[in-house]
Parts: sequence; C-alpha cells; structure tokens
Amino acid sequence: MGDQWFAEEKKQRTVLTDFPQNKVIIFPQTIYYSDTPFGHAEQEKSVPVYNGRAGLILVAREKKSFEIMQKLYPDTPVLLTPDIVLSASGTVLGLQKQKRQDVLLCFRNDAEQAMTQQERQAIEAYLQAKNSTYRFTDMYSDCPVNKENRRECVQKKINEFASAELIITDRLHGMLFAAIAETPCIVFGNYNQKVEGTYEWIKYLPYIRFVKSTKEAERAYAELKDMKNCKFDNAPLAPYFEKLAELVKKYAAN
Repeated sequence: MGDQWFAEEKKQRTVLTDFPQNKVIIFPQTIYYSDTPFGHAEQEKSVPVYNGRAGLILVAREKKSFEIMQKLYPDTPVLLTPDIVLSASGTVLGLQKQKRQDVLLCFRNDAEQAMTQQERQAIEAYLQAKNSTYRFTDMYSDCPVNKENRRECVQKKINEFASAELIITDRLHGMLFAAIAETPCIVFGNYNQKVEGTYEWIKYLPYIRFVKSTKEAERAYAELKDMKNCKFDNAPLAPYFEKLAELVKKYAAN
C-alpha cells in the first residue's frame, strides 16, 4: 500500500470504491508513502478511501505499518499479522531434500533497491577471498506464471533456495523462502521498513541474520556458513494466522 507501486495501490482503491457493499480483508501488507509532494498528496487521497469504509479490515505485516495504518485510518480495524508466506511449511510449498552447495545471492534490481553497487561488489570480493563459490538468482519467475503452472514455479524456487549452503539477500521473500527452506541466510534491508520489520517476527530462528553493513555480513558469514540442522518452526506465529483465518471464515459465512 502506498505510492511506490502505485498501480497496485490504484487497483485496491478501485475495488473499495466500485464495490462499496462488499466486505474486504486486505491481507498482510506494508504501507509506505514517500516523503515527496506526490507521496504526501496520495496519502491524503487515500484517507477517504480506507478510513471508516464499512466492512473493511486492514492487515499490517510489521509494527511500523500497523502504527501508520492506525494513525491514517483510525476508524478502520487494523490487524497485525506476519507476512502470509510464513503461515506455510516446506511440505505445503513442495520442498524436497537437496544437495547443498554454493552461496546463493538474491539481490533487488528495482525501485526498492537500497544496497549500493560497491556493497554488492564487496560481498563478492569477500566470497572470492574465502574461496566460496556463489551463484545468482532472483524472486522473479523465468516464465509467465498462471493458474496451471504457479505451484510448479513456487516449488522450483523453494528447492533452489534449499540447494544452497547459504543465502545472501535484500529481498523480503528471499529471506522468507530461506527460512522455510531451512537455509542459513544473511539479510540486508531495503529502502523502507518491510524487510527489517518482518525479520522481527522470525529473529528467533538462529540461521536467519539481519545485517546493516557488509562488515556485519562478513561476521555473520563466519557463523552461518557451516551451520547445520536448521529447522523452520512457525508455531510462535500460528496464533496470528489463526485470528486472521477466523475473520475470513466469519466474513465468508455472512
């Protein structure tokens, strides 16, 4: 939600405006309006669309977004729930045991990118100095995704993450797929709060580490590179997802 990916924001506003009688739950989202004239203007325009809209429940996926939504839309219920991907398991996503090798680098190349080219080069130089082989990937599919192939696409990606010894990423879902694939992961933030805020939900997993500099990443590498027997456990998050599921069932029943 916000002005960064504004085409998606406009779709949400259109649905809420064109179907005023429909009950709507917007699943866990980050909200971010840029500190620009456009961002300020669109934030103001969003208020009459979301605030007090009957039958609407907003769900924030991290605390900062939760606070922003409550402040902007005080007359609309707001729920705090982790990113919905964390409700899944490796079994659900088609995870299979893989031979682990190489470091997998998964970096953004879009408007949300915060890492500099120098930082990326520093990471590669460090891996080379450690004689650590590495390869690149992204969270994009290498083919168009549709209803027929979407499960296969997800399975292919989660198993790619499971085939690595270590993942270094600045992508939110790179971090989450690493967590579910039980692969040690070093995570950098992006330009807003969503990566670090979502990390707060899973920081109890010892094999996922959020860092703010390449020096921190180097220290984390030494600790995580050879970590074994990583186990994904989302039991601490289950009550949040159960509450959201209850709301969906309630809306569906009425």
